[in-house]
Amino acid sequence: LLGEGRLVFFYASLAALSVLIVQALRALKLDTDPAADFAAVGLISVGFFAIALASRLLATRALANEQLAHQRGNALLRQMRVNERVIADLNDGVLVLDSDGVLLQLNPKAASLLGVKPATGTRLDALSPELASALREGQRSLRFMGSGQAVRIRTLKVGSGDDTVVYLEDLERIEREAQQIKLAALGRLTGSIAHEIRNPLAAISHASE
Repeated sequence: LLGEGRLVFFYASLAALSVLIVQALRALKLDTDPAADFAAVGLISVGFFAIALASRLLATRALANEQLAHQRGNALLRQMRVNERVIADLNDGVLVLDSDGVLLQLNPKAASLLGVKPATGTRLDALSPELASALREGQRSLRFMGSGQAVRIRTLKVGSGDDTVVYLEDLERIEREAQQIKLAALGRLTGSIAHEIRNPLAAISHASE
């Protein structure tokens, strides 16, 4: 199983040759029927090569499975790195909790909203009692007493397990973005009104001249 390529059959050849040599020495020293003994030795040698062939096939399959496992492991590692990078760069806070409320993962934005250092493996009750209470009561929004941050809470179950993904959306950021959209719309409206007023004013000015 550990041999590679033709080395497996080389081992089988050595084993068969050794048995043949031993049998030849016995035939020279002992008065026995050499034909029957050599027939048995021949069957044993055939068995050696059959075992070598089966072992080679099993080893080839094991090597193929090992390469596939390495490829899938590398792909999974790359995917995990991408996911961690994407989660870390999200504008919303993300927490992953197990069925017992133990924190499995959180991104820097969630740590900033909670006002704590990233500490996985601790219960959410100890990390943020306010958020834990809000999740139990099914609240959709929360304002943290310590930092004064207002967040919108959204939960999502992961797969068939009991893990829960908690999204914390910064309401102040959402309000700022909405204000910027309103200002941009107001600017476009003002520009359109100015354009509509400028045209008749230019005509009146031209006529008066």
